[in-house]
Amino acid sequence: MMQSSPILRKLYVNLAASFMVGLILYFMLFGLYKIIAGMNIVLNTSLIFAVFAISFIISGVLLEYRSPNPERPYYLIGALIIALVVTFIFLCTVNGLLVTVKEGLPDTEIFVTYVSALTAIAFVIIKILSRGIPETRY
Repeated sequence: MMQSSPILRKLYVNLAASFMVGLILYFMLFGLYKIIAGMNIVLNTSLIFAVFAISFIISGVLLEYRSPNPERPYYLIGALIIALVVTFIFLCTVNGLLVTVKEGLPDTEIFVTYVSALTAIAFVIIKILSRGIPETRY
């Protein structure tokens, strides 16, 4: 059995991650475009509020745990901001995905061009973010 070299493994992981994030960026931007262009929101309001509530609770607990002074609830403002951002990203992404399912993908050449550009941008974002995270080995 042949083992792959570490460089090939790293290449495969970076390709897969960049492509997945590129697709997510495509659906997110397409959903944002549909929201701005015609207020075309496909999701139910109750689902949007549920995503907000869950992300608010999760970010509130995580920020409370990391807060130097948890007696003062200032971390709730940070949790509110994080929950709003997460909800907006979720709304745009799922809206773009559902509109794409309903209307279909654009022309193949245009779709490949968009996803290729967004995959390259995603690779840059992943590399910038991965530099800030210390690597731990178990």
